[in-house]
Amino acid sequence: MLMHTIEDPWARVSNVLAILNDEVDRLRHHSASIPVFSPLTDDRLISVAKQYLEIRRQRCEEVPDLFQDPAWDILIDLFLSNLNGKRVSVSSACIASCAPPTTALRYIGHLQERGFIDSSCDKQDGRLRILNLTPMGQDLVARFMVRLARMM
Repeated sequence: MLMHTIEDPWARVSNVLAILNDEVDRLRHHSASIPVFSPLTDDRLISVAKQYLEIRRQRCEEVPDLFQDPAWDILIDLFLSNLNGKRVSVSSACIASCAPPTTALRYIGHLQERGFIDSSCDKQDGRLRILNLTPMGQDLVARFMVRLARMM
């Protein structure tokens, strides 16, 4: 009698997921070397982002507990800081989120998990963590600002 080995379907699924995970990591690292393209100048992007942020802040002042979006506020703050050549610490990002620190930290974690931001130790003060937009995060916000600029 000829014995057939039956491959465990869960093992196959696990192998495929491992391959896909490796490919996502490879693409994420590869995309770090690809420059982000924007048809707008940095000055125009800064202007649009600042106007957008001001409108959001005014809306939040009207109904403070209803229109919060800490993750998006963090991304916009990092975007503006990046364009202005400034570094953003975790505590500064928490303030920019306009949310309680624990909420802001949770969103920072979500943004890191999804690959929109990364962090590194400050070279002068190892106790500080500096946040940066990844190319994927930079592209996300830049594309939004380009679409917004076209509407203005």
